[in-house]
Formats: sequence, C-alpha cells, structure tokens
Amino acid sequence: MIDAATFRDAMATLAAPLTVLTYYDAWGRPGGLTVSSVCSLSVDPPRVLFCVNQANSGHDAAVDAGRWCLHVLGPDQEDLARRFAGPGDRFRGLPVTVAATPELPCVATRIELTLDGLRDGGDHTIVVARVERVTGLSGGGLVWHQRAAASVVPVAGLTERAA
Repeated sequence: MIDAATFRDAMATLAAPLTVLTYYDAWGRPGGLTVSSVCSLSVDPPRVLFCVNQANSGHDAAVDAGRWCLHVLGPDQEDLARRFAGPGDRFRGLPVTVAATPELPCVATRIELTLDGLRDGGDHTIVVARVERVTGLSGGGLVWHQRAAASVVPVAGLTERAA
C-alpha cells in the first residue's frame, strides 16, 4: 500500500477539469463548490460522475441537492474556481440566473444534472448524475494540474478517434 503523500503526488500529474457545481440546498438557498473530480461516464444514456470530498463543509448540501448545474470553466475563469473553493458567500456580486439550479451566465458551457445514484468513494462521495440539458458548447480548458490552475488547448491533428 502506498502512503497518502505519494498517492497525492501521482494524482497531481493528471490534469483534471476545473468546474463549478451549483445547487439549491434543502432551504432553497443557492450553494456551490469547485469540483475537479468530474468525468463523462456514459453517452447512452448520458451520464457524468463527480466526486465531493466528505470533509468539505458543503458536502451534505451538495450531495443531497439531487439537481445541479455543472459549469465548465474557461482559461480566464480561475477567479471563479478559487471563489467557489473558498469560504464565504460564493455568490456575492455574481450575476446568477435563477432556474432549476443557480446558473452562472458568465460561464459558456453549463450542464444540468439530476441524481442517478451515489456510491461510497472512501473520503469522497461519488455522484452519478443524468445529463438533462447542455447549454453552450464553447469554453472550457481550465484544468488543475501539478496543484495549480492551468489552461489547455487542443493538440492539432489529435482527434477524438485517435485518442
């Protein structure tokens, strides 16, 4: 078995998307957090999974929400990733569209999700979610890599089929 530090160092070599997950809590208040453990799970039916650290103060509200909006951040939106990763009123001063979930109109790609299932993931909860709607298909490219935010661009000539 490897130690936690070695595992964290190995995982830091993997680039992960930086996203903001928003929801309404049980009292109807908007909530949100930065999520980097997110990936496509299935095309048919469309599913994604994301993981929420159980030590996060927003864990219970986020997992219990049952409906979310996943905001895919662009290279110029590191400030949003940091805002939603930190304490305090994460929505203060931000334009928010009130919908089934709080939506951040400044983010180009938004993916609306509903709960499909929960799994234990050790110190994280794994959420499997149905994709209900996608708004916008531009943006993206902000990732967490080597314990820092970074931006990526597609490599010319490497296509989805080749990957």
